[in-house]
Amino acid sequence: MAWAERTQRFLDATTDFAVIHASLDGVVQAWDGAAERVLGFTDAEARGMSLSVLFTPEDRDRGLDRNEIAVAISRGRSEDDRWHVRKDGSRFWASGVLTLVYGDDGQPHALCKVLRDKTDMRTQLEALENQVDSLKTQLESERKSVRSLAHELRNPMMPIVSALALLGRRDATSQMLAKAGEILANQFGMLRRLIEDLSGVAEGATAALDLTLEPVNLSTTLARLVDSVLDEATSRRLRLALVLPDSAIEVAADPSRLQQMLLNLLNNALKYSRDGGRIDVTATIEADMAVVRVEDNGVGIAAEMLPKIFDLFTRENRHADIDGQGVGLAVVKQLATAHGGFVEGRSQGHDKGASFSLRIPIYHASPSPETDARS
Repeated sequence: MAWAERTQRFLDATTDFAVIHASLDGVVQAWDGAAERVLGFTDAEARGMSLSVLFTPEDRDRGLDRNEIAVAISRGRSEDDRWHVRKDGSRFWASGVLTLVYGDDGQPHALCKVLRDKTDMRTQLEALENQVDSLKTQLESERKSVRSLAHELRNPMMPIVSALALLGRRDATSQMLAKAGEILANQFGMLRRLIEDLSGVAEGATAALDLTLEPVNLSTTLARLVDSVLDEATSRRLRLALVLPDSAIEVAADPSRLQQMLLNLLNNALKYSRDGGRIDVTATIEADMAVVRVEDNGVGIAAEMLPKIFDLFTRENRHADIDGQGVGLAVVKQLATAHGGFVEGRSQGHDKGASFSLRIPIYHASPSPETDARS
């Protein structure tokens, strides 16, 4: 059996993978695999339809449908995880990849999108996020207890200071010294009990970063930072490409900390790219998260190192000749977590480049008092 026939039989049999063939401007040319089951449209209904129909109205307003095509044409592929819309208007969470397809002449010929319904995983993730929120509430309660205990630690200080002063007096009698010793013994006993309580509560708690969250234009920030490293990229013949959606992306972030995270990721890509290589920077929105991806075709990351790349002072031995202390990515992880987001890294291995995705919550304006009164 020829491979083409095997592939077609797989597409005919699959109930998971929807395969969509489209022109370079995003017009559907063919429906394959589980497309009808997942999306609700028949092949006849889908032909001539725009891929934009599958995006939610809010994502279309942000220009994310056009951005997905722009990224795919710019770098050969675009991947995302987002809510999509079926024919009946219902929504489902899908993990998808839009790939640029080349013709026999070596020129871009079409687009192919493969997506899979992962609503069950998204539901599980939201359940886990609710658990995290509950744990955060618990942690805050414990921190209040820590602060209360810290306040209690100050109470024995004055009696101890008085007792020490008494011990230092030249005219102190044996009765006065005995009294000072009794005070010290009592207060040190109290301190010991308080410290034990404090250690028990604080064990496992992490210090909160001092962040000032406000609406920040991620698109403008990214454009400015990419421009700031353009000279270095040019001097090394690196192709540095930035693709942004038509509409601005606004995130809830501490401006200086956001800049620090993005610049660390850019500098990391520059550091581990070879002269003449390529770095792609893209931004989009997936659900309630803004996603920045920094991808390079540089030296890559060994499989055994991937679980450790965000640990402090972690570096691969084979990159000992590259300047760095293994701190930048650890800082990105810490700051991303503090913002309510996260960062992840991927690589296919040595000399196969790396991809880092930073996710930060988008900004949601609080309703005004007038709005609340009308609702």
